[in-house]
Amino acid sequence: MNTYKAAFLIAAAVAVALPAAAKDRKPAAPPPNPVLDALAACRTVPDSAARLACFDAASARLAEAVERRDLVVMDRAEVRQTRRSLFGFSLPRIPLFRGENVEEQEEITTTITAASSLGMGKWQFRIEDGAIWRTTESTPGLVDPAPGQKVVIKRGALGNYFIRFNGQRGLRGLRVG
Repeated sequence: MNTYKAAFLIAAAVAVALPAAAKDRKPAAPPPNPVLDALAACRTVPDSAARLACFDAASARLAEAVERRDLVVMDRAEVRQTRRSLFGFSLPRIPLFRGENVEEQEEITTTITAASSLGMGKWQFRIEDGAIWRTTESTPGLVDPAPGQKVVIKRGALGNYFIRFNGQRGLRGLRVG
């Protein structure tokens, strides 16, 4: 076996093994938060009066942290809306964006609010949430995108996105803003 074949076989084995190893790895737990830890610790105080005093002090620190924006509290609907508004961007691996038990959004269906030609059959368009997308291939034979039209943007492989205007065939594209 020559050197090229051996190198190819080793590279192929590594390429097959890496995704499997990465899939089994769980995301790291978020770092402890002293404000929340202090509040949780109050539950273990056996004396009722001392427990109430602990909860009063810890909840005051929690309220101050929220007011200073050191701690942000979001409900599930706000998290979903934030994740939807960031669809198309590469995001850090933190629980808000890609944590455990968070479904990965594969596509969005929305409406075009503005569209402009970039020339050579390529388009840039804005959608309802304000995101700006651009096609990266030309649109020969397709109806040009226009405000009010429906658009479906679907996640593809390797960071690609496919954009379908009004149910027509998909085009590659990317989010630019």
